[in-house]
Order: sequence, then structure tokens, then C-alpha cells
Amino acid sequence: MTDHDATRVEPDRQPDAIRTPAEIDAALDRGDRLAGTAVIRMVFSCPDFALVAPRVERALHAPDHYTRQLGCVAAGDMTRVFGRLSPGIYARLRELGPHREAQDAVLDVLTFIPWAELPPWFRWRRCVAEAQGLGQRLYYSCAEPIASLLQRVRRRR
Repeated sequence: MTDHDATRVEPDRQPDAIRTPAEIDAALDRGDRLAGTAVIRMVFSCPDFALVAPRVERALHAPDHYTRQLGCVAAGDMTRVFGRLSPGIYARLRELGPHREAQDAVLDVLTFIPWAELPPWFRWRRCVAEAQGLGQRLYYSCAEPIASLLQRVRRRR
């Protein structure tokens, strides 16, 4: 299958075919396209952080781009469900970068994990994001009055 066929499922298999942690591990080992979906499902259905975190980390390290993307989704969902991540997941999200495939997951971390629990790099990213947000708010709050002022000055000439 190519990346364009990522959502296509083989006719004899359904996305809910992989349910247990052992089945998820086996699917990740063989590079199954449904493994990422199974990891996301596990985040929502399993209350044990110690069972979920290693599978999400494995999905983030998958060689298949589609499975890695779904691993990023699962990491973002973990921040909402558990309010924390493992050190390995933090490290992998940092490697994948805030402007590439992990962008939404990094934003979820910055939104849902308390400042005191963030590793240093994520604290820095939160400061950068808040500074960018402040700059955008200032720009948009000043853009209309400045444009109006410039129109008045041009009319007087």
C-alpha cells in the first residue's frame, strides 16, 4: 500500500480487529496499517497509563508515515485523557518537531499539561507560542485603526 491508500482497509479486516495490547504490539511489529488506529482506541479505552504509553511511543517510532501520524494523534489524546506523557513520548515529539507531523500533538501538550510538569523544551515552546499569540493579537488589534488613520491622512493630501 502507498501513502495514498492509507485509509483503505483490506476487505477481510476491520479497524476493530486489533484490540489487546499483545495484538497491538504484534501489529506494530509487522507494520500493520491498522496499528495506529488501534493505539488511538487504546488511549481512550484503557485506563492504565503504563499499558498505553509504550504503545504510543512505539507508534511514534514507526517507519510508516501514516502510523507515525496516528501516533501523534494518540499522543495528543493522551494529554487530554491522562494529563501527562512519558519521557520517551516527550522526546519523540520534540524530535518530530513543532512545525511538522507532531504540530498538533505539541500544541495539545502545551494546552493540557500544567507548566510545572513540562520538560524544559516544552516550557520554551509554550513561551514562544504565547509570545507569537501576543504579537498576533497586537497586530490585529492595531491593524484596523492604523489603516483607518492612513486613509484619513491620504484624503487630506
